[in-house]
Amino acid sequence: MDFLKYVRLIQGGMGVYVSNWRLAKAVAKEQPGKTVGTVSGTGLDVVYVRMLQLGDPGGHVRRALDAFDDQFGVMIGKKICNRYFIEGGKKPAARFKNSPQHIVRPQNGGNSIPSSAQEPQSVPLTLDENVVELLIATGFAEVWLAKQGHDGKIFINFLKKVELPLIYTMYGAMLAGVDGVIVGAGNPEGLPEVCSKLSNHQPVSSDLLVLYRESGESFHVPFDPRTVAAGQLARKPLQRPAFLAIVSLENLAEALAHSQTEPPDGLIIEHHTAGGHNAPPQGSLKKDNKGQPQYSDQDEPDLVAIRNAGLPFWLAGGYSSHEGLKLALAAGAVGVQIGSNFALAEESGMKPSYRTAILNELKNGVSDEDLVQTTMFSPTGFPFKVAQLHGTLAQESVYADRLRVCDIGLLQHRGLTKPAPDGTRRIFQRCPAAPVAGYLSKRGLEFNTQDKRCLCNGLLSTVGLGQIVNQNGQWFWEQLTPGVIGKSANKAVTPGSSLNQYTLFQGNKYAIAAYPSKDQMVLLVFDPQRPEIKRFSHLIYFPPDPAFAVPATLEKFPKITKMTMLTSRNLEKTFYRYATIHFTLENKELQLTAFKYAISPTILLSSTSFLCQCALLPFCNRCAAARRFLLTVRGRFGFSFTTSPVTICRRPFRKMLIFLGSNLYPLVRRTFFTNGIILWVFPSPEKVRSSA
Repeated sequence: MDFLKYVRLIQGGMGVYVSNWRLAKAVAKEQPGKTVGTVSGTGLDVVYVRMLQLGDPGGHVRRALDAFDDQFGVMIGKKICNRYFIEGGKKPAARFKNSPQHIVRPQNGGNSIPSSAQEPQSVPLTLDENVVELLIATGFAEVWLAKQGHDGKIFINFLKKVELPLIYTMYGAMLAGVDGVIVGAGNPEGLPEVCSKLSNHQPVSSDLLVLYRESGESFHVPFDPRTVAAGQLARKPLQRPAFLAIVSLENLAEALAHSQTEPPDGLIIEHHTAGGHNAPPQGSLKKDNKGQPQYSDQDEPDLVAIRNAGLPFWLAGGYSSHEGLKLALAAGAVGVQIGSNFALAEESGMKPSYRTAILNELKNGVSDEDLVQTTMFSPTGFPFKVAQLHGTLAQESVYADRLRVCDIGLLQHRGLTKPAPDGTRRIFQRCPAAPVAGYLSKRGLEFNTQDKRCLCNGLLSTVGLGQIVNQNGQWFWEQLTPGVIGKSANKAVTPGSSLNQYTLFQGNKYAIAAYPSKDQMVLLVFDPQRPEIKRFSHLIYFPPDPAFAVPATLEKFPKITKMTMLTSRNLEKTFYRYATIHFTLENKELQLTAFKYAISPTILLSSTSFLCQCALLPFCNRCAAARRFLLTVRGRFGFSFTTSPVTICRRPFRKMLIFLGSNLYPLVRRTFFTNGIILWVFPSPEKVRSSA
């Protein structure tokens, strides 16, 4: 890696596609060998999928994917284009079809993981092969485009916190001849050795952090390049790129220099004033009056100790000038890494309107401290720099008016459910920036969701690739899981299209019957191969009567009393007599008593409190036998009660569902029906969008 000693400037790898191939190419060509261009390796699969849906302006994506296919004799690039490319681009108001999320599953093909109580083990997990191919191909394409037409050096930057796609995208970049790999936002121990093995197409493994694992239990994602495309990618050895680790203090620098596996080829010493993600302060977290984490002398790197570690290093964070370079060289550094200045370059991927807004703020005399603030927005838990621009999510008022959503999932954490009676567990994925209720349902703590905001969607919006948000109350299907087929009125339903009538979705095993309406979405989930379902012939109820969809009011009792009821399975259960529901039906003033399963604590959704209720509405058998009806009650807190009879044999089964919705996101209560039918009901306020 002798070329590293001549590198004076490394352009930083910023955000999602801010450091794109155009910017990296321009920097690499400036002074080849002295200036290095860097592409961001984060979210490239999402970027390329959306670029194809915009019609691939300039044809660069298709050109790079064609080069991938031609170089290795495969059809992966063509398959990606066939799946996502839209000639002339999608309609401006149409939503992007999302790329598949990075969802891991047990390598044995099942959904559950047995207990490891008998002996410690490392459990292998796997990604869908279509996801792997997409990650490899887009990693190749971005570096291939950056390297065309010059002999300068191109690096690729990764976040260790986005750990699942890293080895696949890195391998794709290596197939394109990338000159260097930079990894920050976490300890990259072990990755230099992975890089060396991949250069010879050897099998590698990436350790994966899974929460709530048992003592001695670990998880890993194995990857054998020779299994991709029948080994077509592994025909010739690859150039092993330089590997640079981003660190903030001397302790990690020294540990990496004495790695038990393989040390990096160099270090980038990133000061906490650098843009993007930063290492958290040493010691307990303290914040200033703007909510920014406070750093101290403990967070200043010991450059003498770092120099003595014996690895070449570059300084980052406040060195973007000729004087800064001179200071770095005097401290023993080879050069500097500069990021934020390049984000404002014409070649960067940042939306021109944002670049102009930032430059105007600087021209108007706004200080760096006021323009860019350090936040704790990132789901990684690392401090994160955010430009304070009017009308963006940096403003609390703008953020409060948005839905919390997690439909990309690059920063999701993996965890295990509590063991079932047989000891098996399932893997879930969650993000603290996702809807709070969903996070809490996956063993999360509400405290961890505070101040967290979706970086995936925010960073894509920064480069003009944000998702289109529909606020007209429509329902949409987004195909997040491959292999799901939707049909409505005997016609195929295209992913991304709105759902206006009954639609049946068929997956590998389960089917989902979707019943959309203006006010709610009802989903029936069932196994069509179950004997009870196959034997079913017809309902014994009359069709739904719209006259029974009535407005109602809820009047809470001054005192909540506890009582015991006998269920349909002759089980005694405790309920709480909670409120009276008043409504008019067929010109008669009627009322029902609402019972709660439990007294629940208040759950905070953003800045608004909602009481999470679970209610049972008793209906008489005579009424149920006479008509099939649907009753919806909307309370002043935004929650709704819905009842719907479900019949899976000649005996009707009536269950009660409750769901709680707000102007932010619905909280869904799940109820299991007899014989394997599950039903969800989702509210549909004006700003709520959901997907099957």
